[in-house]
Amino acid sequence: VVIISGPGVSERCELELPELETAHQVMKRAAQQCGFSYQWKKYASLGVFVDGLGGVMSDKSAGVYWIYYVNGTKANVGVSSYTIASGDELLWKYEQEY
Repeated sequence: VVIISGPGVSERCELELPELETAHQVMKRAAQQCGFSYQWKKYASLGVFVDGLGGVMSDKSAGVYWIYYVNGTKANVGVSSYTIASGDELLWKYEQEY
């Protein structure tokens, strides 16, 4: 399950996982299957960073970004490094990050 909650955007998308996938792979499939935008950029040494979801972009000047949680716990690695297991809930919140 992918849930997106931010200013002007609220999405819920349920997917079946054919095999273990990273959170980034799941998000690409969810965006295509459920029809929301997913903007991201890959950095060679850091991996993938999410710039926007559902048309709402991160705001560096305000320090507000899309942050993801897995089963209610804030992820401590990037979306391209976290492997999602069947039954996991992936929640995105638009919030301040320090």
